[in-house]
Amino acid sequence: MRSFLRSGLAFLSVGVVLLLALNVASARIAPVFPMERQRVAYLEEQREKVEVLVIGNSHGHAVNFGALKASGFHLWTPGQDVFETEALLAAWLPRLPALRFVLLPVGFSSFTTDNALPVRENRSQIRRGAYALLPDRRLIGWDWDNWVASRLSGVVREDHWQGVLGRVVPALAQQAKADREGFRAVDRDGFVRRGHGRTSLAPEQIAGEAERLLARQLATQADMLAADPDLPERARDALARCVRLVRESGATPILFRAPVHELYASGLDAETVKRTETLVERLETELALKVHDFSTDRAFVREPRFFFDPSHLNRVGAAVFSRDRLRALLERAP
Repeated sequence: MRSFLRSGLAFLSVGVVLLLALNVASARIAPVFPMERQRVAYLEEQREKVEVLVIGNSHGHAVNFGALKASGFHLWTPGQDVFETEALLAAWLPRLPALRFVLLPVGFSSFTTDNALPVRENRSQIRRGAYALLPDRRLIGWDWDNWVASRLSGVVREDHWQGVLGRVVPALAQQAKADREGFRAVDRDGFVRRGHGRTSLAPEQIAGEAERLLARQLATQADMLAADPDLPERARDALARCVRLVRESGATPILFRAPVHELYASGLDAETVKRTETLVERLETELALKVHDFSTDRAFVREPRFFFDPSHLNRVGAAVFSRDRLRALLERAP
């Protein structure tokens, strides 16, 4: 029996060593989450100068630091949930001594998204990307599966090993490149630029794109709520903890709802709108703050030239929005 146990432990030890060696070698040949790691490197370089942090979901796209006339950093990611935001704030706030403001975009998906939930739209890569943005090895909730996968990201690769094998097989290298076209370049302020070149919406595109975008988002929301009916309450509590973390750090939290095109807003169902409004109102009452709602701002909602897609401002729209709306919020803040 002892001989069997010794043999088993020896085999297991060899397997672990080989797995770790493969993990390191794979990550060196073709780095995993390179954009996230580049953002961490940029933030580490600038962390003593950052005055404004934008964090949360993709509506952080609405912030332009040049128009704000502030030194800032983008730590938002597409699809980021509030549980990831909370972990990122807890990790980074103590490392940003000059921080004065934290801008947190809020939308209906803020209360109906948990990227660790098992839904049809597999969002595990978003969660693992959030782990790559952390400067430490903390766990987000009790999400052990994605935490382990993130630590072994050289083996559990988001590109299904195309990046490694592509060094040998040119066709796979081209496919790996194509898979990164959506978001592929990182500015020094952490802004992740989209790679496919479109900068604004043509008027004839808006209705169809809004319908397709909402159909996908609402289907994912329905799956999330089916998997966890308590998700809106859990998310609201996590968002409240985010606000408290910011206040405890000495910075000022500014929560806002970014402009969306009116054809997108009109496609939201009444239940989603009511749930969002109720949760926002409770948050405002509990924390004695205002969630600044620009989602129906008439200066933006009918202007295709300001939008990248029906729910996100492009860089022109972000510059105007930051100059004409957000800058005033920062100037009035204590």
